[in-house]
Amino acid sequence: MVFLRKLFPAVFLFCIIVLTYWDLPKTFFQQDEWLTFGRMILRETAGGAGDVLSYPFFGGKGHFTPLAYYQLYLQFKFFGLSLEPIVYISIVTHVVNSLLFFYFAYLLLKNKFLAFCSSLFFAVESISNQAVTWIGASTNTQGAVLFLLLSLIFTLKYFQSNRKRNYYMGLIFVFIGLLFKETILFFFILLPLMWFLFEQKKGRRNFYSFLKPLIISGFVYVLMRVFLLFVSFVNIVQSSKINSLPFTFDIVRLILLPFKILPQSIFPQQYLINISDIATFYFFPQYVSQEGLVNPYFSQTVVFGQVIPLLSIPILLIGFIFYKLLFRRKEVILSKIVVFSLAFIMLSSLPLGFIFGDVGSFPIYESRHLHVAAIGVSIFLVVGLYGVVKFFLKRSKYIPLVLFVVLTPILLTHFILTRMEIDRLVRISIPRKSILQSIITSYPRLPQKIVFYTESDTAYYGMPIEEKALPAQINFGLILLVWYQKNENFPPCLFDFNPQTFHMLAQRYIECDGRGFGYFRDYDKLISAIKENNLSFDNIIAYSWHGKTGELQDITEQIKIKIREDIYEVEK
Repeated sequence: MVFLRKLFPAVFLFCIIVLTYWDLPKTFFQQDEWLTFGRMILRETAGGAGDVLSYPFFGGKGHFTPLAYYQLYLQFKFFGLSLEPIVYISIVTHVVNSLLFFYFAYLLLKNKFLAFCSSLFFAVESISNQAVTWIGASTNTQGAVLFLLLSLIFTLKYFQSNRKRNYYMGLIFVFIGLLFKETILFFFILLPLMWFLFEQKKGRRNFYSFLKPLIISGFVYVLMRVFLLFVSFVNIVQSSKINSLPFTFDIVRLILLPFKILPQSIFPQQYLINISDIATFYFFPQYVSQEGLVNPYFSQTVVFGQVIPLLSIPILLIGFIFYKLLFRRKEVILSKIVVFSLAFIMLSSLPLGFIFGDVGSFPIYESRHLHVAAIGVSIFLVVGLYGVVKFFLKRSKYIPLVLFVVLTPILLTHFILTRMEIDRLVRISIPRKSILQSIITSYPRLPQKIVFYTESDTAYYGMPIEEKALPAQINFGLILLVWYQKNENFPPCLFDFNPQTFHMLAQRYIECDGRGFGYFRDYDKLISAIKENNLSFDNIIAYSWHGKTGELQDITEQIKIKIREDIYEVEK
C-alpha cells in the first residue's frame, strides 16, 4: 500500500500528460523542420555524416546547440518523415521532465502535496505547450529543461548536504543543458541567489568557495562561445554572408525583459491580447474601424509592448503579499521560495535579450520561449495559493482539500487550452499531409527534370492576398524536395540555401548534376522557365487547391494543354 502511494504521483502525471497530448501524433511537421531536414540532406549528400556532425561547430551564426542538432539528426535518420515516433519522444520527454520537476519541487518545498500540485500545473500548462507540440522547438527546449532540472536537483542536494560532488554535478548538468539551448544561461546568475536563500552555512569564506567553481565553469563556457563565434565569423566572411551574423541587443531591452516575460509566463497569450485590444479600443480610437474592430497589428505590437509589462507591477505586489502571509505564518522557507520563484521567472528572460534580428524586439514571445519560466510559475502559483488558503483556514487538515479545489479550475483551463491548441494543429495538419501523400501516390517517381506548378484560391500565413498558395508555412518547393528525397536521391546542389532560394514567396527552376527541379505558383513564370530551359511538357506536374472546400485536384493534363496552346500562339 505504501509503495502504491509513493507511485501514485508518477502514474497520475503520466496519465494526465498522455490525456492532454493524446491527439498530438495526428499533427504534422510545421515549418522549420523542413528547412533543417533539407540542410541535413545537403550536408550528408555533399560531405557525409561527418559534415552533418561538424556543422554545429563551424557553421553556426551565434547559436551553439549541438546536442539538440544531433538528436534531431538521429531522429531524422531513424524515422525519416514519419512524425509519430518523434512526437512520442517529445511526449515521453515531457513526462520525464514533469517527474524531475516533481522531485525538484519536493526537495525545495519539503511537502509532497505542494510538489505534486506544482508538477501537475507544469504538466498541463498551456502557455509554453509549443515546447512539446512543435517538433522544431521541442528537441532543444525540452533537452535544456531536462538538464536544468537535474542541475537544480543536485544544487539543492548540495545546499542540504554540503557535498561538493553534488555541486559539481549540478554545474556539469547545466553545461550539458546549454548544449541543447542557451536559454538556461541565466542559471549562473540564479545560483548565487539560491545560495543566499537556501544555504545553511553562511559566511564570506563559504560564499567565495561556492563562487569559484561557478565562475570557472562560466568562464570556460564564455571562452568556448567566443572561439566558436570567431570561427563562425570567419566562415561567414569567407562565404560573403556578412549580414547574417549580427544580432539585436541593447541594455534598455535587457532591463525591460523581466517585466515583459512575467505577465506572459503567468497568463495565457490570448487573455493578454484581449487586454491589449481593450486598451487600444479606449485609448487609441483612431486604430478602431467603424465596425468596432481593433487593428490587430497596432494592438499586438505598440499597445501590447506598452500595456502588458505594466501587469508585472500588480504581480510583484501579489508576490509580496504571498511572502508576507507565509512569513507571518512562520513559513519562512516557503516565503523564501516565493522570492526564488519570482526571481526564477524574471531571470529566465535574460537570454532572450540575445535573440537574433527583429524577432528579439517583438513584444509577444512565442510559446516555446516561456517553457523554462514555467518552472518558476508552477511553484509561485501553488505556494502563493497555499499561503492565501492557510491565511483564511484555521484547521490545517482542510488546507490540502481547499487548495486542490481552488487549483482545479486553473488546471482545467490550461488542460482545455492545450487540447484546443492541439486540435488546431490537427486541423491544419490534415490538408498538408493529404496534399503530399496524394502527390507522391500519383507520382511516386519523378523524371530527371521536373517542374511542379500549383494553383490556389487562398492566401495563407500572412502572405499578400494576391499570393495564393498551398496551406504550408514554408516554401512548398523545399517541402517537395525533402518529401521526395528518399525516392529520388536528389543531388545536394538542388538544396541551395542562399537567402532568396526558399523564402515563402520564392519560385524557381534549377538544373545541376543531371537533375532539374522547379516549383511555381505564377503561370507566367512557369512559361518562362519552360522556354528558357527547353523543358518537355512531360516534365510538368500541376495541382489546384481549393481552400474553402479542402479539395486538391490534379490538373496536370489541363495545364499541359494550356501551355502547349499558349506557347504555340506566341510562336505563331
